[in-house]
Amino acid sequence: MKDVVREFKMWWAWDDREHEQWLAERSRMGLHLRKVSMLGLLHHFEPGAPANISYRWDYQTDGGKRDYRQLFTDAGWKLVGDVAGGWLCWSKPAGAGPEPEIFTDRASLRQKYRNLLGVLAVTSLPLLPMVASNRDIWADLAAGGASGIVAGGFLALGLAFALLGLYGSLRIWRRMQEI
Repeated sequence: MKDVVREFKMWWAWDDREHEQWLAERSRMGLHLRKVSMLGLLHHFEPGAPANISYRWDYQTDGGKRDYRQLFTDAGWKLVGDVAGGWLCWSKPAGAGPEPEIFTDRASLRQKYRNLLGVLAVTSLPLLPMVASNRDIWADLAAGGASGIVAGGFLALGLAFALLGLYGSLRIWRRMQEI
């Protein structure tokens, strides 16, 4: 068995296309994706002959039911990544023509990004109001000292998540407009 090459790559939901291109570049260099860690950051590549392979990430809120997965398999796609939270990575050899796509219509691709917008809204945006409306945090912040530093950290974290969620939502919205 060949040695497995592991590479750490940070990526965001709104960078799915760029991440797909990064994976395809690795295949052209002879590193073929075989597995992705549960969080989608650690990639396991199998060395081999350079090949032109397309990778596509899909986001399924239900984790990709059996019929969905069978549809992709029947179309020649191979599941190479199943990341916690609903991300599925598919691979398929690319021929001389246009790169293979997993979405055959614009509506399905837009739905993928709508699902992502919903997840971002639910997970990141409510954190700031929850933290900012907590009276204990404001009292600790006003008191200063160690408890004030901790309270300030919670406020900063809430703000950071809210800003990241807003930024991500805008990037995904823009991607939807390009479709």
